[in-house]
Amino acid sequence: MKLSLWHHLWRPITRQILGSMILISVLSSLIASLGMGLIWSAQIKNRYREELRRVCEIIKHGAFPLHRTVLAQLSGLSGMEFISLSTRGAVIDSTLKLSNEDEGLLAALVAKHGNADSSSHPRSLNLGGTHYQIVIVSVLAARGGAAPIDRVIVLQEETALLRELQQVVLPTLLATVAAVVIGFLLSIGIARHISQPLVSLTEQTIKAAHDLQSDIALPKTDDETHALAEAIQRLITERRGYEQSVRQEARLQAAHQFALGLGHQLRNLLTALRMAIELHGERCHPNQNDKDLLVALRQVRLIDSVLRQFLSLRAFAELEKEPLDYAQVLESVLDLLRPAFQHAGVQLRVEMPQKPCVVTGHRASLEQLTTNLVMNALEAVQGVRDEPVVTVALRRSEEGVIQLVVEDNGPGPPANVAKDLLKKPVTSKSDGIGLGLFVAQLIAEQHNGRIIWRRENGRTQFVFELPNHS
Repeated sequence: MKLSLWHHLWRPITRQILGSMILISVLSSLIASLGMGLIWSAQIKNRYREELRRVCEIIKHGAFPLHRTVLAQLSGLSGMEFISLSTRGAVIDSTLKLSNEDEGLLAALVAKHGNADSSSHPRSLNLGGTHYQIVIVSVLAARGGAAPIDRVIVLQEETALLRELQQVVLPTLLATVAAVVIGFLLSIGIARHISQPLVSLTEQTIKAAHDLQSDIALPKTDDETHALAEAIQRLITERRGYEQSVRQEARLQAAHQFALGLGHQLRNLLTALRMAIELHGERCHPNQNDKDLLVALRQVRLIDSVLRQFLSLRAFAELEKEPLDYAQVLESVLDLLRPAFQHAGVQLRVEMPQKPCVVTGHRASLEQLTTNLVMNALEAVQGVRDEPVVTVALRRSEEGVIQLVVEDNGPGPPANVAKDLLKKPVTSKSDGIGLGLFVAQLIAEQHNGRIIWRRENGRTQFVFELPNHS
């Protein structure tokens, strides 16, 4: 998997990023080098042209004689060559050794352009294998020796210009190559710096796509990659929660369907049981009330009521509420559950308030909530060897909130169950489906109350809070 990702992802990403950065680096270097070359070339050409113009002006307007010695000195100072001509175009003096062919070329040039002052229009000519920029300068006053000088040809060697241009262009090209190499190396480093976190993020995303329990490790750098990793992690978390909700919903639907069928069967059995208890009471105790028999009958009727409520989905509908003394509700539930505590050998401690605790609620639902909380505590202490105790206390807080506190000294819920307790059906029992506390929380919410729990000092405490009616 890792090699495959490197081949199919790292290489394309690196090529794209690296290619773009190298292209930008090369283009910027070439543009900068070309611009510098053009600027230096223009400056050099302007300097040569300005030197040629200045020498032409000196020759044209100067008052010094233009014999061979003076021309030789001018040539040494300026680096140019000079040829003086007579009025008929014949060569008088020359600082350049001319062949017959060269003289013929000069004669043709003079014949064609010698009548006009061409100092502002240099022309190119090849003499003796050397290229020159040639300007024909008309002398204002005849100055010379034995023969009067009418014109002077000024020759500026083009190879000197080319040599100087090469001295500028060559370093520029070398600098361009160096810039491209440096840009290439920097591009590789930057490309790896950018693509490696992306490759790692892609590997983690693929892994998380196959395993929803896998999380994305956020990069240490605070950049776009970090923001992308956070966004992917949020999507993974949302998908994880969605799939868990779907699985939980499917589980609830299956449990509900199973419970409906089981509930109908239990109601039929309870009906027969209730009729048998009532018939037994009429035959065996026609004139007196058997307390244990009445408790058993009340328990059967309560179970029947809870089953009817569950089968009609009343636990999830709007309930008809009325003012109730919650102390009476609690006493009624505890009367039904005390035999279970005696049978299990668990001590039940009860704290009741001296004043009524009036609330607005649905009696059967509140009895079901209270039963679920107390029975949950009873089951929690089943494995306690030393004095298992369940404490049930009904209190009124300073803010006037009625609180039912159910506390046990059991081991507490396991860690894998504790995080979702009261939020959804969860259980650590092999034969349970976790509806008890979940349904209790639903009933509490229907009464504008809530159930909270905490684990402190080796004890587990569930607290049902609901507003006081009075």
